[in-house]
Amino acid sequence: MRTSIIKLSILLISIIFISSCQEDYNERYLIKENSIELEDAITTTLVPGKPYGIIKRKIGAASAVTLQVNMFGVQHNQDQSFSFRVVEDESTAISGKDYLLPNGNTFIIPKNSNKGFIQINGVPSGVGKSLLVLEILGNEQIKVAQNYKQIAIECQY
Repeated sequence: MRTSIIKLSILLISIIFISSCQEDYNERYLIKENSIELEDAITTTLVPGKPYGIIKRKIGAASAVTLQVNMFGVQHNQDQSFSFRVVEDESTAISGKDYLLPNGNTFIIPKNSNKGFIQINGVPSGVGKSLLVLEILGNEQIKVAQNYKQIAIECQY
């Protein structure tokens, strides 16, 4: 009987000590710093020796490409405006000849959202094959995920 009481006491004391030191899992997995990244940059294999991959969708005379930009972290209660640039050293495509940017070099992630979109249109009179490499840029509040900031799109006519 006495050994049963001792075993029960040890068990209860152990349970108290083990359960009293639990970590707050909600805080552990909370992303506190906001960042943006290109969805296609995550799912596309990199070109050897380059910091970008080439997506399978192509820009053509009758086809456009829409790129999704994801934001991680806390959603904002106001629209977030971002810009992107054409990486001139890597691109062979020429604006107006191979592609058009209907919204210019900017895109918006709407308030209370975590997705924005970049639209790239083809040119009806395009000729040949070229490569367009884009890089997203952060703003004052939100940085860019360095591994997923560039993507390449082929222009085929």
